[in-house]
Amino acid sequence: MGKTLRLVFVAYDQFEMLDSFGPLEMFAVANRLLVRRGEPPCFEVMSLAEDAVTKSFGGPYFRVDETLSSVATSSEKIDLLLLPGGIGTLREIHNPLFREAIGKLVSRSERVMTVCTGSAIVAACGLLDGRQATTNKLSFDLMSLFGPKVHWIPCARWVADGPFYTSSGVSAGTDLSLVLLREIFGSDLADATARQAEYPWDLADDGTSDPFSHTIPKQTWGQVILTRVQKAVASSVFCFGFALGYKMQITQNLV
Repeated sequence: MGKTLRLVFVAYDQFEMLDSFGPLEMFAVANRLLVRRGEPPCFEVMSLAEDAVTKSFGGPYFRVDETLSSVATSSEKIDLLLLPGGIGTLREIHNPLFREAIGKLVSRSERVMTVCTGSAIVAACGLLDGRQATTNKLSFDLMSLFGPKVHWIPCARWVADGPFYTSSGVSAGTDLSLVLLREIFGSDLADATARQAEYPWDLADDGTSDPFSHTIPKQTWGQVILTRVQKAVASSVFCFGFALGYKMQITQNLV
C-alpha cells in the first residue's frame, strides 16, 4: 500500500464522541488488516485540542497528544485532518484562537474531513466559500448560516469538493471514513474494513443516499426569523465573552 500517512484529529470541549471515534476505529481496523499482511499501516494518528485534557459532550474526558498552541508554528504536512462536530461547535465557531489554529492546520492538509457540525467551523473560517458541503440535518438551518457563501447540500450523506470531505450527522462520519479508505487505499481495503468491523456499507457509496434528509426541520417564516435570532444571540454572547478573556465553555445545563 505504500507509506503510512499522517492523520491529525482535532478535539474540543463538548465534541461528539461517535463523530470522532467511529472514523478513527475504521482507520484502526484498516491499520490492523494491513499489518497482518506485512504491510505498513494506513495512518499514524495524532490528537490535538486547545487544552491537554478535553471533555466530550457525552461526559468522558480525553487526554490528547499535543495542544493546538504547541503545533501552531509547525510546517509539517498533514495527510488527513479530522474535525468532528458536537454542541461545542457553537463555541469554536466564535473562538478566535481555535479558528486561527484550524486555518493553519487546513493550509497544511492534503485532505480535510469534517463530521456533523464540524463543517460549520471550517465554513465560519471562510475555507468552504464557493464549495459544496453538508452538515448535521437537525442543525442544518442554523449551521448553514455560519457559511453564507457555501453551497450547502441538504440531501447528502457526505459531500466531496476538492480537498474537503464533509459528512452529515454523527454516524455519517463512519461512512465517510470508509469512502476515504476506498479513495486513498483502494476498494479492497475499504470493503475488508467494513466487513471486519461488521458495518453495513455499500462499496459503491457516492454520498447521495441520505435516509435522514427528511429530518431537516421545515422552516416557516417565524422559524427562519427565530433561527437567525439564535445565531445573532450566540454570536454576540460568545464574541463578547472571548473579547473579555473568558473561556466561554458550554455546560450540560445550557444544552
